[in-house]
Amino acid sequence: MLIISSRREGGPRVALEALLRGIKVISTEVGHMPDILDERYLCNPNSLDCLKELLENSINQISTIDQSPAFEKVRTNFTFSKANNNLISIYTNLLDSDISQS
Repeated sequence: MLIISSRREGGPRVALEALLRGIKVISTEVGHMPDILDERYLCNPNSLDCLKELLENSINQISTIDQSPAFEKVRTNFTFSKANNNLISIYTNLLDSDISQS
């Protein structure tokens, strides 16, 4: 199990990599995590009590935690191919826009 205990994160990429490999993740509500993980596996990033409770509950239930929906969501939405296509789309839209004429 991977534990993300950050107060602020952009991704976190390491969580995406873990989920892609089928590794269970619990996390503070940072970056992409609220969009990927069920709320049972999230906690407030500014509450040590909340993190402590999440850790205790998760460790006691680690063998029964099923995060297969999160694994599938990452495999579907967070691949390198999809990220590359999104980046190409952004650049294409910028090149096609009137911004260059401003």
